[in-house]
Amino acid sequence: MVAITFTIIFAQKDLEMDNTQPVKKYWILFILSVIIQLVFLIWIREYFWIVLPFVLTTFCKSIRII
Repeated sequence: MVAITFTIIFAQKDLEMDNTQPVKKYWILFILSVIIQLVFLIWIREYFWIVLPFVLTTFCKSIRII
């Protein structure tokens, strides 16, 4: 019984913390990294994959997966 209430309390705290994190900066970084990746894809085709981790990471942070 104690473990269940303990888990519920910490789960509620985690949800509250997730809702207070601003994601606007991550959306801006995501859009900028997509633009940079498109530029790389057009002009420096063999190196466009270098920007890919930034695109994926900022997208995951903006939709609060990470």
